[in-house]
Amino acid sequence: MPLAGIFELHAYGRQLITEGKIDQAMEVFKSNAELHPNTWPVNYGMARGLSAKGEYAKAVEYLQLAEKNCPDDVNRAIVKTNIEKLQRNEDIN
Repeated sequence: MPLAGIFELHAYGRQLITEGKIDQAMEVFKSNAELHPNTWPVNYGMARGLSAKGEYAKAVEYLQLAEKNCPDDVNRAIVKTNIEKLQRNEDIN
C-alpha cells in the first residue's frame, strides 16, 4: 500500500466496503490519511468508512473537512449532498 496513490487507496477502501469488509476498509482509509494528510479525497474516504460503520456524526466532520479542500464545484455539491444524508442518519455508500 505505501506505493499506492491517494485515489488508488480510496478506490480500494470503497471496494472493501462493497464487499462488506468494513474494518479492513477503515484500515485502508486510515493508512491513506497517514500517507496523505488533510486532502479532500482522504477525508472523503474516512467519511465513507465511518458511514459504513454507522458513525454518521463523525463522518460529517470528515466531509466538512473534505468540502473545505474540494477542488471544484461538482465534487463540492456531491459532498454537500452526502453531508445532508449523514445528518439524516443515512449511509453514503
